[in-house]
Amino acid sequence: MDKRIDYLLKSGLLLEHEVSAIADQCGFYNCGEFTFGRTNESGSVVDFSVDLLVLADSFDSDADREGEGKALNVLIECKYASPTVEWVFSKVPKHEPMVLSGLSTFHWLGDYFVQDLDRLLEIEPEHYCTRGVSLSMSSADPKQIQHGLQQLRHSLPNLLQSFCSFYKNVGAELPIPLLGSLLVTNAPIRVLKEDVNISSAAGCKSLDEISTVHNYVSVYQKASPELRVLCDRVSSAIVAEHPDVKNINLERALVSDLVDCVESVTVITLSYLPTYLKALHKLVSELGVISHRAYAENYIALTKG
Repeated sequence: MDKRIDYLLKSGLLLEHEVSAIADQCGFYNCGEFTFGRTNESGSVVDFSVDLLVLADSFDSDADREGEGKALNVLIECKYASPTVEWVFSKVPKHEPMVLSGLSTFHWLGDYFVQDLDRLLEIEPEHYCTRGVSLSMSSADPKQIQHGLQQLRHSLPNLLQSFCSFYKNVGAELPIPLLGSLLVTNAPIRVLKEDVNISSAAGCKSLDEISTVHNYVSVYQKASPELRVLCDRVSSAIVAEHPDVKNINLERALVSDLVDCVESVTVITLSYLPTYLKALHKLVSELGVISHRAYAENYIALTKG
């Protein structure tokens, strides 16, 4: 093989190229790289980026009805792995998040919100993990996975702020933002079995004895103090840009929702990405919405009945 192709593979450019094509085939618009500012250890703001931002916002069955738009925004970070590498994750037994981890909705910024949030369970992963390593015959390196997860976690609040600012600047009605984050790898994804321990693993001849293979998992990490500060700052900025919003608890709700959003990231294999994106697109297109006023009227009617 031409050595240059080997270097091209390792650069991750081909993986990103393939992921872009898959997103297009699944009905998403590719916005390219998403950049954002992040404060480094010396206190300076440095530009960081996530490989891809893909959008889908043409979900309305009745396009002439105002206020019912839903905008699906998915941030994708791509991590290429050599053919002999596998990603192995651990999980806390019986751990499940208190909130949905696959997709986050921010529906208190406009006049409408999503009705059937329970349907988002359709894209929830089977396993919720906490740590992972990129495993080869010569090393077990957590840095590549950690880097990808942190890039996505820090980009999500910035994406929401950018999204809200865009609609404010063009004077258009804000669609309901639905945000997702995907760490895509061509490596197999494994999860350690709950009953495995050091003694049992030492005598095993293959990873199949101590782990199971999965198409995608959710990786949870409690928001760091730095991330919480970012969520606070972004929430304050969004509320300041939307003084017409009547919800007096909007900033507190936004902070809480943003923290939930950044704490869970979906890690998915390249081979399963088309299936996942198609399911995600279809699911969001079918989600119903209702105005705050109609919801309140329905609630009052039910309580009186």
